[in-house]
Amino acid sequence: MQVYAPTADSTEEDLELFYDQIEYELRSVRRRDICVILGDWNAKIGSVNTGWDHVMGPYGIGEGNDRGEHLLQFAQEKNMFI
Repeated sequence: MQVYAPTADSTEEDLELFYDQIEYELRSVRRRDICVILGDWNAKIGSVNTGWDHVMGPYGIGEGNDRGEHLLQFAQEKNMFI
C-alpha cells in the first residue's frame, strides 16, 4: 500500500481521516499475508526509541515530532514495524 499523508498545515481531522482510510484498507489484508505500507507520512519518529524499541528498533534519526508519535502508536496498535 502506498500512502501520502496530509501536509503539516492540514487539520487534525484530516490526519484522522487519513489513518481511518488506511485502517479501512487494512481490513482487506488476510492475516497470512505480509502488508507493507510505504510513502510520505510527513512524520519524524526520531532516534529516541525508549518504549518504542519493539516498533522501530534502533533505526530512528534526529528529533521526533507529534506526527511521528502518531505513526508509532499506529504501528504498535497494528502490530507493525517501522
